[in-house]
Amino acid sequence: MCRDHFLRGYGDLLLAAAIFIVAAVVFRPLLDVIALSMTFAVVAMPLKRRLNRRFGPPLAAMATTITAFALLLILGLFVAGILYQNIDYFRDTVARLASVFGEIQAGGFEFLPFIQPETIWRGLDAGLAGGLEYLAAQVFAVPGFFLRAATFFLVLYLALLFGERVYAEIRQRLPDRLDYAVGEISARSVDTLYAIYIVEVIVAVITFFIAIPFFYFMGYDRTLFFAFITGVFQLVPIIGPSFIMVLFSLLAVLEGDIIRAVLLIAVGYPVVAAFPDAYIRPVLMGGHTGISPVILWIGIFGGLYVMGIFGFVFGPLILTWVITVYRILIEGREPVGR
Repeated sequence: MCRDHFLRGYGDLLLAAAIFIVAAVVFRPLLDVIALSMTFAVVAMPLKRRLNRRFGPPLAAMATTITAFALLLILGLFVAGILYQNIDYFRDTVARLASVFGEIQAGGFEFLPFIQPETIWRGLDAGLAGGLEYLAAQVFAVPGFFLRAATFFLVLYLALLFGERVYAEIRQRLPDRLDYAVGEISARSVDTLYAIYIVEVIVAVITFFIAIPFFYFMGYDRTLFFAFITGVFQLVPIIGPSFIMVLFSLLAVLEGDIIRAVLLIAVGYPVVAAFPDAYIRPVLMGGHTGISPVILWIGIFGGLYVMGIFGFVFGPLILTWVITVYRILIEGREPVGR
């Protein structure tokens, strides 16, 4: 009896898991793109549900996929255009920032003896060159690039079209205890992806638009470029745009512009850096408060270090799974019978 119950309850799940593992090994070169598209489908699902009321599932999934493609294309072209137009200016700014550390050390500040200006310059210059080479390699490797892009959007379309139904069917086959665990993990995963894709990106975009008038009235020549860099740094946990304000204020002090340095700290920090974090992010998060910001930070940093750019998403997501499973085991809650 126990053996039959085990086979009925878990045998098919073990078989399905084995098949998924084999498929993951076979499609390993595309696994990161497939997984990323599935996470993207999770946050795009609300749009698909709204469109589904008017157009039906196939057209709604297609319209959502096309919308995602258009947004990503516009964003990619915008970022590439700004970087292309300002590469030389960016390198000059990095050189000036490296000289700031030289001035600090020359002034007797020995709390950073291990930082040398030439080391900073060489590291940032190499990082910029390496990043551009990586992007160029991805773009000019046309067959591979288009294969991965096509895989992303095809999987996105299928996940939007069949994802909810497959998810519901799988949960119906799970034992109560396992179904409860999957439900908890799913809920926390949605919160995490919402925080990564929606909240972080929206806050970065808002920071970008707040920074435009600020840098314009501060008299900076390349307003759009500095606003863009500030918005990008909003995506960097802990550091954020505060790092930009501190560095620019140091440059202003060394250049003898004390008024600009004071304005960068007294106005730029609270308006451009603190306001989005202290007010906009909590408002956008709303009820999605189950994920600690510290967990997101650790997950993003660790994920970027281990998995590269894809770790920005999968790092926090995997940490969320670990913590959720830990809570389920510790709390020992019993699921409600179906």
